[in-house]
Amino acid sequence: IDAFHQARQSFEASLNEVEQHLEDSDDAINIQRLTQLETLYGSWSALPETLVELHDNPRQNQPALQLYYSEVRPLSVIISGEISNMIDLQREQEASIEQSDLLNSMISFQTSFESMMSNLQAYATVGDLHFKSGYTTRLSINAAAWGKLHQSRDQLTTVQQTQLDTIAAARDELFDIPFDIFTATEGERAYEDLYLFGTEAQPQADAMLLLLNEISADQQTLLQADLNEGHARLTQTQ
Repeated sequence: IDAFHQARQSFEASLNEVEQHLEDSDDAINIQRLTQLETLYGSWSALPETLVELHDNPRQNQPALQLYYSEVRPLSVIISGEISNMIDLQREQEASIEQSDLLNSMISFQTSFESMMSNLQAYATVGDLHFKSGYTTRLSINAAAWGKLHQSRDQLTTVQQTQLDTIAAARDELFDIPFDIFTATEGERAYEDLYLFGTEAQPQADAMLLLLNEISADQQTLLQADLNEGHARLTQTQ
């Protein structure tokens, strides 16, 4: 960032010098180019600060991460809280093979779900396919555990059945959101700062460089013409 600001100050100082030189000339074409350049620069100059702000704010910069925290996280907290309460109640039940199996299903659902959420958050953050694979692997385990719990509903206490219904509602609401996160992570706008740089900052910079090159080329041509004229006069004088 410091290097950018130093380069920016140098560029603006040079731009002011170019403006002063062209003001004293009758070079209408390059004056027009300079006007276009200054207009572009006025539009472009606000972008770097926006890029830095986005880069320093991952939730705002990464739509997938924002989706995770705004929609997935609240639902996952509900599911994790309810299954923890179900497990606590289940441990108070009279010991039996059926009750032990039910407890194991609850624990399997809890551990696989927490692993799913950890992998989903990690994938939304860094986009590593290893985390996506981790999510999909645990998804099947979690679905199997959920199926056992749902089939064993009659063995649950009234409170546990209410908790199971709360989990079911949250799961239904959560179901499609991870796939939206996958799409956002793998899309061209996975990082807003890079997208903005590629679609706005870079094209505008290329347009400014083109104008500068055209101005520079004209000045080199004029300079060479002056040198040729000076050389001819010198030869004639000699």
